[in-house]
Amino acid sequence: MGLKISAASGSREGPETSDPKGEPMTHTHNELADQLPDFADRIHELKQSDRHFARLADEYHELNRQVHRMETNIEPTADEEIEKAKKQRLKLLDEIQSMLSASPAS
Repeated sequence: MGLKISAASGSREGPETSDPKGEPMTHTHNELADQLPDFADRIHELKQSDRHFARLADEYHELNRQVHRMETNIEPTADEEIEKAKKQRLKLLDEIQSMLSASPAS
């Protein structure tokens, strides 16, 4: 499973595997728990107790899924737009990590 690169054009093609409906089956990388494994429990706690944190986590999750769809060509997108979305995702991750580092564990 993975992306195929067209030798002629160098362009991205979708994942090699699909579900029964023909939709690509892929694992979304860069989820918060994957990016910040030491904070997995704290992420869960703050999502329940801090509205601002929960909103940031939701934004990150949605943006991460959007980047994944762009990169796997489910939503064909210009490379510049993909890079812009990745930078936004990184900015959110930095803000989330700052909040996690600043908040005392319960």
